[in-house]
Amino acid sequence: MKQTFNSVRPACDLASILSDEASLSVVDGRMEAFNKELIISVPCEGPDFCVPVVDFEFAMRKHEDPTIKITEKNVILDGTTRVRRLTERKSFKKPNIDTKPVADVLDLLATINDVFPFTEGDQARPWSFGARFDNKTVTATNSIMFCQAELDADAGFAGFTVSRTGLAYMRLRGAALKAWGIGDRGLLLEFDDGGWALVSKMAMEMPDAAVGLVNTINNWRDMQQVDEAYRNAFTSAGEWADDVLTVFPDRVYAGRLSTEHDEEVETNLGDREKAMFATKNLVTVMSVAKEIAFDRYPQPVPFVTERGSKGLIAGRSS
Repeated sequence: MKQTFNSVRPACDLASILSDEASLSVVDGRMEAFNKELIISVPCEGPDFCVPVVDFEFAMRKHEDPTIKITEKNVILDGTTRVRRLTERKSFKKPNIDTKPVADVLDLLATINDVFPFTEGDQARPWSFGARFDNKTVTATNSIMFCQAELDADAGFAGFTVSRTGLAYMRLRGAALKAWGIGDRGLLLEFDDGGWALVSKMAMEMPDAAVGLVNTINNWRDMQQVDEAYRNAFTSAGEWADDVLTVFPDRVYAGRLSTEHDEEVETNLGDREKAMFATKNLVTVMSVAKEIAFDRYPQPVPFVTERGSKGLIAGRSS
């Protein structure tokens, strides 16, 4: 039961204050939950029931792998915890969307892993909380950071932006993902256990101009290598910084309140004295970069990941 619940938990509306509306159901051998971004349905052994999802999720966190007993009024976990049953049971019909097998699920997951850190977007750009799929290209950007990855096999659709929530669910289920397809309602995912998930369409698609940002850089060569020590210097400096990290040729400088901190590290800045970046953005980039070219500052700084994905980060003016 615990493993099954973990598969539907991302669709649980845990922020709802209307517990009777935010429910989890087991109906006809399937456990199902929904929120505004996901509907998830997975096979589940056991009797039918419907419960307020906030209460059930809390109870499940308190029990390792509970036995479930159903009474007329309650769902009882391990004989000690009772969650009130709801009288109305919600069930969902699988959307009628044509799907095709995922050609290489491990490559897809590796691609998602590269772009996922860049899907923490900007509220003014709803599409920035996702990644756009264009056949073999996957793009994520918030207009300050950008990362574009290439799939080995064509996704089978183009111009569709998958929400961060949907990407996270694919990462959660991993190699269990077997097929997918898009329709008017969104992206349908099918899994090897008979489960399915519908990822809702985003309010806005990522614009073509954002996808084409990679074409603004002509030179992806002559970059500085990023080894673990170099990466750790930026991560450590980020822990000391408020809003801005300043990169000097021989150090990374961070400051917060009345505290200043330096991490000694050699960086190629060309003829620039320093380069400045938003802390969170730069730490995100350095977490995945294999090569980076700080010497291009104040122009957008290009980087390349271990997998070969191409990215950019815009700096701040001095």
